[in-house]
Amino acid sequence: MELMKAIMGRRSVRQYDATKTITDEDLKTILTAAMYAPSAMNKRPWEFVVIRDEQTLEQIREIHPYAGFITEAGTAVAVCGNRAEAYSNYAPIDVALATQNLMLAAHDLGYGTCYCGTYSDEPWVKQIAQWLNLPESVDMYGLIVVGTPLKDKETPERFEENKIHYNVW
Repeated sequence: MELMKAIMGRRSVRQYDATKTITDEDLKTILTAAMYAPSAMNKRPWEFVVIRDEQTLEQIREIHPYAGFITEAGTAVAVCGNRAEAYSNYAPIDVALATQNLMLAAHDLGYGTCYCGTYSDEPWVKQIAQWLNLPESVDMYGLIVVGTPLKDKETPERFEENKIHYNVW
């Protein structure tokens, strides 16, 4: 897929075909793309927890207020940052860059994704981190649902000239 087409065509998918899940090969491809993201001082502090276990997906669906469709997709990736490996406090930014690569690679392969936020101190975020057995130095910054879109939709126009400022505001 052409890069600009991938960037402009990627969208958040919230309806998935439960009969079709991402292949192991494609999963490795999107995680590889994530790991090619830039990071501060090339520290690459990202960590990924692939979640395919039906019981864990169901538990997350029940507790996460924005992931009601996670079980239909069949796969989720918890994108995390290891503070012990990060340069200074750049882990959240490094993980965000990796997350975008992951989502674009998935789109390129024909999968849909949806970023479900977990970057907060909400009790349910701590519960998911506990279920995933995250070490103390690892923070979960998001949960990316990955699967086959149930239907194809157009991405609306998003360019806004008024959001661009030159030299000064």
